[in-house]
Amino acid sequence: VRGDDDSNKGSESIPMISMDCIPEGFFIAENVWNSMQELRIEKIKSETVVMKISNAVQNMKALCDQAQYAEESILSSISRLEKKVEDMKAKRQQLLKNPEFLVHVKQGQDEIEKELVATDYSNAVFVPIDIIEK
Repeated sequence: VRGDDDSNKGSESIPMISMDCIPEGFFIAENVWNSMQELRIEKIKSETVVMKISNAVQNMKALCDQAQYAEESILSSISRLEKKVEDMKAKRQQLLKNPEFLVHVKQGQDEIEKELVATDYSNAVFVPIDIIEK
């Protein structure tokens, strides 16, 4: 925000102070008074520009804060998901090392030696019936 385009417009809306406002007994030359008026107008214009820039900076800070909050939220989600992936990989590895599962086998469909309490199928190979029937 430079204010060059607004500089001509701003002087029209800034009221001039008349020489009637000068206290009685106080004399000031007209050219000095006019110079003071011009300096006053320039000061008001520069304050307006500073205010606009300050507002723009405040808006940018607010956007930056929002972006930082969003980034922190996303990073938190990413780390949570990465932990979940690691947990799932560990569980998968555990399942690959420990392939225990229940099998329903009808009597006479297995060729494993029967034990009194529970038959041990840990060394058994299971083959689908349709392959055997072929």
